[in-house]
Amino acid sequence: MADITVNEESDYPKLTLTTSSQYPSITITPQRDIVIGGGSTVVTSSGGGGGQQGPQGPQGIQGIQGIAGGNLLWTNPSPTTTTVGGLTAGTVLTNKNAIEVLEQILYPYIPVTFTSFTSGITTGSKIYEIGYTISSATRQFTWATTGVTNWTSGSIKLYKDTTQILGTPVGAALNYNSSPQNYTHPAYQVNVPGSIVFKVQGNQFQGSPVFLTETHEWRYSGFWGSSTTGDFSTAKTEIYGANYERQLLTNISSFTKTFTSIGQPRYVYYFLPATFSTPTFSINGFTTSFTTGTVNITNQYGLTLNYKYYRTPNATSANITISLIV
Repeated sequence: MADITVNEESDYPKLTLTTSSQYPSITITPQRDIVIGGGSTVVTSSGGGGGQQGPQGPQGIQGIQGIAGGNLLWTNPSPTTTTVGGLTAGTVLTNKNAIEVLEQILYPYIPVTFTSFTSGITTGSKIYEIGYTISSATRQFTWATTGVTNWTSGSIKLYKDTTQILGTPVGAALNYNSSPQNYTHPAYQVNVPGSIVFKVQGNQFQGSPVFLTETHEWRYSGFWGSSTTGDFSTAKTEIYGANYERQLLTNISSFTKTFTSIGQPRYVYYFLPATFSTPTFSINGFTTSFTTGTVNITNQYGLTLNYKYYRTPNATSANITISLIV
């Protein structure tokens, strides 16, 4: 029988069967050539197919698992130092992942606002003299808004001062687009300085509730004018009835006025609420002491109030400029 030897060459072994008297020699080369020969005969075959794949080796050691990006939360107690897109300076990041931070930068939140609001009571001045009455009537609350996609549904409420008058839970749910709304107002009369405040308020998805107010205010009346009489009780009727200027005041502030001649001597009077500060006066730039006293005056709404009067010390037919100084 032939001897068998295996020689390692290149990537494949070389198998050689040594010839004997019974067998021809067989050589298998790394190029997969087979040479069969015995005596004077040699047969060579090249390019034969490879043998079957051997069994699979054991599985290698598992690698280290990477960090799950979606679950990585970012907390930094230090406020941000600059505004980047919708991420404003001063923001503290707490339990935010990378996608949330990116969305806050690229898609800033748009706050909601009320752009207008009215109770429907009046389109004119909302400042009245004390004693004035706003009549009872059914009127319409109206409002306009921005940021329509960020309003909390059913959150609109209307108030008179601190008392809710429309919206849940006292009435039907109202939304940002529920304007106008009818409301029957009672009569409002205020006999001392004060105000009534109507308010519309609503909630948004982020941030504090937003609101807009309409204020109706009642004030004292201060008035001044001239009279030919030095008797204040007669002068008050004359001045308050016709020959006067009137302002609705929360308190008196300094101002200057010129009184033109009426062709005959006259006094100048100022009537101010007794609760106001006591002013000083100058005439044509010279500080002057005015005659003073108290008087009750019934205003145009039937309310009797305590006033102080201030009168020039002498009657004059000349033009005079008076400064009231507080």
